[in-house]
Amino acid sequence: MIDQFPEREAQTSSNQKQSSLSQVLSDRSIAVRRKLPTTFDNGKLNTCPSVARKRRKETFDIAQKVHGGGPESELPGSVGIIDTALNKCGSGVLVDMLSTNKKFNSSVLPAIYKKKLLEYESSHENMIRSVSVYYSGGVAGKKKYRKIYKDSSYKKSIKSKKCLRASVNNCPLPRLVPYHKLMGFIKTIPLGKIYSVYDNLCDGLDDLQKVHGCYRNMKDILVKLAEFYLSGYSGHTINWFGQEYTFSVSLGGDGAPFGKNDVACAWLVSFLNIERGVLSSNENHLLFGANCTETCLPVQRFIKILVADIAVIEQQSFPCTFKTSSGDIHTVNVKFQVSELPNDENDCIFIW
Repeated sequence: MIDQFPEREAQTSSNQKQSSLSQVLSDRSIAVRRKLPTTFDNGKLNTCPSVARKRRKETFDIAQKVHGGGPESELPGSVGIIDTALNKCGSGVLVDMLSTNKKFNSSVLPAIYKKKLLEYESSHENMIRSVSVYYSGGVAGKKKYRKIYKDSSYKKSIKSKKCLRASVNNCPLPRLVPYHKLMGFIKTIPLGKIYSVYDNLCDGLDDLQKVHGCYRNMKDILVKLAEFYLSGYSGHTINWFGQEYTFSVSLGGDGAPFGKNDVACAWLVSFLNIERGVLSSNENHLLFGANCTETCLPVQRFIKILVADIAVIEQQSFPCTFKTSSGDIHTVNVKFQVSELPNDENDCIFIW
């Protein structure tokens, strides 16, 4: 039968709560505490330590009765108090109280954090982060990367020669992926076929004319770059210059004093569609690199291959499949148009 007097039901519930509370506290004690409630200001309770201890005990005794705990087991009362605090207390109260508690900061928070830390350090996200560090501002190399790895996660100890793990509030800083694991991951990245200058462009030359280096097929690298920029992971907005899905290609080659034979030659490729991003060294990608001069015979042979590839590429369209940040997979046909060529005198002579 439905209660036709809801105000009577509410009064009965209130009386039951009052009766339950009166089993622990007297009416006079309840009245006094309402005038002097427990509050938290400037990182401290407003009650004296003895009163705070008494109120904690009384709160816990009630929690044991409510949640089924007893002298033989304090777990239900503990779980009940924590569950109530997490669900009933606002985030501001939790932050203010927990951030000043020594037990929570020295023991509880580090224990929670370290479990997540181990998961993060072995995650794919940390691997990508480490790859970014390794290639940021040019290739770091083994020695420099290990130095960054050490300096970003460890600090020198005053008392001993050993380095200590750097931490904040007993929570260690996340480490980069160790160098040997990073190199193992990088070698698994599909870069397409890499050709050897020594094996493919030095036929018939004597040993003094042969050089070491690598180069890539122009079509392969253009399609790979198109997939990368279309996916949106680069962060660049693509300007199509009125021709959608037509990439304007910039090619550049030059030599400089460097390397084993005191010279090195490189050819770079980039897209003008990313506008000012093309000015960044991070957006210019290596097409050819060898320890030789820009006028040597292997470079001349490479340029002949390059010119033939350009003539074929500009007459065709290529299917390009890419995955966006939202997880959607798209396939479009793209075209490539070489818009800029080297203005270096030697390279222009070879091309024409």
